Amino acid sequence: MRSVIDRDKLSSSAIHERVGSTRRIHTVDVELLKQLNPDVVVAQNLCSVCAVPHTQVLEAIGGWFMQPRVVGVSAHTLGEVIDSVKLIGEAIGRDKEAEELAASMRERVSRIVELTEGLERPRTMCVEWINPLMVGGDWIPELVELAGGINCFTVKGDKSRRVSGDDVIRCNPQIIVLMPCGFSVERTLKEIDILRCSEWWRKTEAYRNHRIYAVDGRSLFTRLGPRLVDGLECLADLLHPYIFMGSKARHAKLT
Repeated sequence: MRSVIDRDKLSSSAIHERVGSTRRIHTVDVELLKQLNPDVVVAQNLCSVCAVPHTQVLEAIGGWFMQPRVVGVSAHTLGEVIDSVKLIGEAIGRDKEAEELAASMRERVSRIVELTEGLERPRTMCVEWINPLMVGGDWIPELVELAGGINCFTVKGDKSRRVSGDDVIRCNPQIIVLMPCGFSVERTLKEIDILRCSEWWRKTEAYRNHRIYAVDGRSLFTRLGPRLVDGLECLADLLHPYIFMGSKARHAKLT
């Protein structure tokens, strides 16, 4: 599977335009897939931009005499992501290991919730795309709430959406976390001047209090898998640093 869009070379604006004009973002190497001869293929139904969609995988194997089992994962909340771990475990014959992993994820989530109970909950804006400016949906609002914050603009299960500079000024987030979809910290920093030159940037409490951060959206927040809990722990540390005493996840402080 390969993407026809090079996220490392194109700007966020160019990527947005290409996505809007391209029928298919990914290609499937059917011959290589046949050579690999998998018993199980895991695909996602959430976003055709982030990864190969479930329907395209089914199309790729449609003419095979012996077809692998295709497990379609469609999760919009952290709870659904954890449930999908068990679904995949059952499909590959690793039920016990999947149950243990899911239980471990839930325990880590519970620990965060317990430690943040009763703390002040800062208004938090999670930037999912730079140009145009978009904020995170699906599990991102839930992660903010679990980490002890109040998410700006969206609630658990909502789709990501565009916001204006005026929207940001009215919300006046106390913390801003940059987590562009599919971007590493380094990739995000390449376009940071677009945000720094925006009228709203210096008009937020987050800017005045030096609480704007860039995190690894690609590894910690974009993909529906166990590392979302790592992302939760990263957020909890950014929101409540004196409680968690430093996240292992790399991030950059921008103000």
